[in-house]
Amino acid sequence: MSLPNFDGGLLPSGDHVLTVDELRKSFLVTGEGVDASGWDSNWRAQLVDNLELFVRQFWRVGVERIFVNGSFVTAKPRPGDIDAYFECEVGQYPRIIIGLLDLEPPLPWDLTRRPIDPDSGDPKPVMWHVYRVEIVPHFTDHPQPTGIRDDTGRNLYFPSLFRRDRDTGQPKGVIQIIRE
Repeated sequence: MSLPNFDGGLLPSGDHVLTVDELRKSFLVTGEGVDASGWDSNWRAQLVDNLELFVRQFWRVGVERIFVNGSFVTAKPRPGDIDAYFECEVGQYPRIIIGLLDLEPPLPWDLTRRPIDPDSGDPKPVMWHVYRVEIVPHFTDHPQPTGIRDDTGRNLYFPSLFRRDRDTGQPKGVIQIIRE
């Protein structure tokens, strides 16, 4: 599957469905056709490799809907991380977390411990400090506001937050990761 080219430095609006392998081969990693100096394809490939560790474990516990965003889906030559969310119902979440904690290799699934990032001063989960991947749940039956508001003051939920540029508020696309 092919991705549309950046529009003003952003992935065009919409949910763009890719496997991990397709993401790895896309211009989001390779930089092919991207007019951005200093494109760090090695770093972007490492971020995808790290993301894949988490995605494969999600699949093993039955989570299918995973969405990738952040500066990774922009023309920023070296994104700081990959941001993602997964969909589930509130009642499924304990089973999912318990299942994830039982898998090998052990990954830092604890979202409650949030050491401070020394560069930004923001609290980040351990998974981010180790893998530069941050994946949060979006409860489809009981959505939780993110605490981030749009320009009208409305509190955003992860699906709407991920589909707009943090700096400009412009619509942007996300990557939905699917199985091969």
